[in-house]
This record gives sequence, C-alpha cells and structure tokens, in this order.
Amino acid sequence: MSDAEGIDPRLMTLLDRAEICDVIGRYSYAIDTRDWELFRTCFTDEIRFEPVEGWRRDDAKPTRVRVDDFLEASKAFMSEMPHSQHIKIPVSFDIRGDEATVISVLQGKHYMPNTNGESISTVIGYYRDKWLRTPDGWKQASFEEIVFWHEGNWHVSDVAISNFLRTMNERGTSTHVLSET
Repeated sequence: MSDAEGIDPRLMTLLDRAEICDVIGRYSYAIDTRDWELFRTCFTDEIRFEPVEGWRRDDAKPTRVRVDDFLEASKAFMSEMPHSQHIKIPVSFDIRGDEATVISVLQGKHYMPNTNGESISTVIGYYRDKWLRTPDGWKQASFEEIVFWHEGNWHVSDVAISNFLRTMNERGTSTHVLSET
C-alpha cells in the first residue's frame, strides 16, 4: 500500500511519522471534544484491545474487537464526564513497511465531580500501539495503555469504567472474540 516507490527511504520515514503524529493528534482532540466521527477515522475496522490494567479480570486477554464496539464503549466512558484532556506524545517509532509500533507518552486527565473526594484523576504512563498503512493512510490497529501510576481521585473514573465495560459486554465483546493475538 505504500507509495514509497522512488522516494528516499529517509524522507518516507519522516512522511510516515508525520502522518501517524497527525492521527495521534486527531485521536486526542476527538476524545476530548467527543467528536466521535473524527475518533472513528483514527482506527482500522478491527483493533487489538488490551484491557487496561486495573479494569480487567486476571484472566482477561488482549482481543480483536470491532472498532465500532470500541467507539461505543468509549462514548459510554465519556458520557457523564464533563471534561478530559488526553496527551499522547509519540517518542518512539518502529516503522517496517506498512506496519509500525509507536510508543507515546500517556497523560489522561479526567474531571468528574463526585462524592468520593476531589474531582480530578490523572493517569500517567505510555501507549504502545500498532499501526497499519491502509488505502486511507495510517490507522491505529491496536490500543494498549501501560499505566505507571495514578494521581488524584481514582473514583473519578468509577462510573466511566463501569459504563465502558457494560457497553463492551452489551455489544458482545466479552463473549464474541473476533480473533486473539
């Protein structure tokens, strides 16, 4: 799918990195502004979803899910949360032809007034995502958050996490695995 014929490989690497950075920026903006149409443009039709540490059962394994299920669950996660800010800064690119692994700094701030303390929760760590070059450009093909620590009130996300997991279950994601890898 690459249009790299005749392009200096160093230039192609820079072009690939720039396009992936653009998609990462769209993802962060889309989730924080709740622009779900824009959010959908960032992903392949199926994604490998690694359950976030702390949300999963001990036996949960990464699964391939329909991105539309992931999108609906993400909507549910954010549905009652008035504000968020996701900072996703790529720091490492491993591009091999039409596939890439990108490591990005993760900082997710979530704001939700609640009865369990302060209204802000911050998650800090890294994203380790797989990317595919498609006819429509680079798209994220896997989603993995590696959480190092949490600051603030974890309860800020309690309802959001429940909404996400309930939506995934309702859409059959927990029982209908498209494939495992």
